[in-house]
Amino acid sequence: MISTIVIPLSDPRQDEDGIAEQAINCTHMLVENAGARILLVSVIDDEAERTERQAYLDHIAGTIGDAVDTVVEMGDPATQILAVAKRVENPLIMMASHGRHGALLRVLGSVAASVAAGADCPVMILPASPATQAPICTRIERVLLPINDAAIVELLIQTTLATLGHERAQRIEFHLLDVTPPIAPQPATVDGERFVDASEVPTHFLRRAAALIEQHGASVTWDLRIGDPAREISRIVAERQINLIVMPAHSRNGFNSLVPAIFAAQIRTTAPVPVLLVQMDTGPEAA
Repeated sequence: MISTIVIPLSDPRQDEDGIAEQAINCTHMLVENAGARILLVSVIDDEAERTERQAYLDHIAGTIGDAVDTVVEMGDPATQILAVAKRVENPLIMMASHGRHGALLRVLGSVAASVAAGADCPVMILPASPATQAPICTRIERVLLPINDAAIVELLIQTTLATLGHERAQRIEFHLLDVTPPIAPQPATVDGERFVDASEVPTHFLRRAAALIEQHGASVTWDLRIGDPAREISRIVAERQINLIVMPAHSRNGFNSLVPAIFAAQIRTTAPVPVLLVQMDTGPEAA
């Protein structure tokens, strides 16, 4: 389970809308992780800023409760955030991206992307809506797993349950989605099984992945679509009222390149939802 929720906070003078602070309001999504501490971290580039920044963190911490710690580091933001996360037990990094004035993609291309790429732990990115609206932080009941590799499903589901609470498995509906380009009819063999048409292969592994999730006591549905992955993911988020997207931070076939595209598509077409990025070589310990 998650022991520490690491929340990076920006210089409040550069974050006038308090978008970074919105991550704090979303920790209630993880209420089943009772006992998890919150660690507020802020990075400065000049030692002269330390006293003022520490006072800012102390003020924010005072609005949260007792289970909160603060730390101010100096240096490169992504590097320092990752270093802080490495020092705590079973961390989850939760950070809000900026959605105003086209800054979303810039943030994803810098600090958030660097943190997601370098983290040894799950990273939850909470995209802010256009203007200054807060990110959607509703109770998580419907989780989307966009996958193109059945081998990663077990780690995705384990990390999701470790993050949200294993006891919630029976109250969460998982939906598997694979988006594939049109496949010309041709024979195929996968795991020793022979298929008359290669287009049957995605359906085959979606069924296998669904069976793995059902073993955890959760309900699961699946969908195979043809088209642009980011667009189809955004559509299904709206259609099924998805509360959380869980996907690998890195994976084969360049699937992780979807992350900025998904956020961009959501910001244009529908309300964005949190995205939990899972490292494929590590994950939170099962509890």
